[in-house]
Amino acid sequence: MFLRILISSIFLSGCHQTKTNSANLDHFFTDSKRVKLTSSDWEYHSVLNMNGCTAFWVKNNKNVNLVITARHCMDYKVTEACQNGLFFNDASKLHKVAKCNRVVIAQNDSDIAMVEVNLLNPLPSGFQQISLRLSSYILAANSNLEMIGFPADSMMHGNIAKTFNCVNRSTDPNQNSTDKNHSADRAVMHNCTTWGGNSGGPILMAGTDIVFGIPATYRRDRDSNNPADSRTMDRSELAALDLIAYFVQYHKATLDAWGVDIYK
Repeated sequence: MFLRILISSIFLSGCHQTKTNSANLDHFFTDSKRVKLTSSDWEYHSVLNMNGCTAFWVKNNKNVNLVITARHCMDYKVTEACQNGLFFNDASKLHKVAKCNRVVIAQNDSDIAMVEVNLLNPLPSGFQQISLRLSSYILAANSNLEMIGFPADSMMHGNIAKTFNCVNRSTDPNQNSTDKNHSADRAVMHNCTTWGGNSGGPILMAGTDIVFGIPATYRRDRDSNNPADSRTMDRSELAALDLIAYFVQYHKATLDAWGVDIYK
């Protein structure tokens, strides 16, 4: 399992958090870069903020509002959260724009959940809804990736950002997810900067609207507030992402019934 390989990586029960050393506060991995997004960027309109985590719109042909996020962002209690009134904010985090209507997919052996939401009226001026496609296959190693989310570090402060100039470092999925309880998830390694707030967000095939995976691990051994932790970053030290292809494989019948756009 990846947890045995990445001794310092653990699976979050809330949103993911990644720490870095004081020599490089703006991003975790030396290759990875980040930029804040604005409403003029299409990616800005592809995600929602949910309790500090990220969720994203799912493209479908049934004219329904589908959202994917991480179960751990709801303390693994997706149905309860939905029944109790789970709201989603737009990327500015200033406006509630959607409310959970019902759970479509949320099983105990996976961290990936999909829900149907109802849009709230009136929607804020300039609101757009750009939905993403789901990948049915695994990219070749060293394929370019981009990640959209709300990293809550000292540079981004939970604002929406795109992480880029990063790649997946493997093609073969680990037999298990990074969490032993998530036997339906499969993970590969990547070097995209991952902080608290990226949880549940899309990791895209760079330059496309196709979701390759969602973040799966974080680290605590790069603490910018701990001068004693002065070890240099190593490009071989990677994080993990849960592959959306296995989510597609396990839930194909349900996704087909909801008209979800699967990239083949």
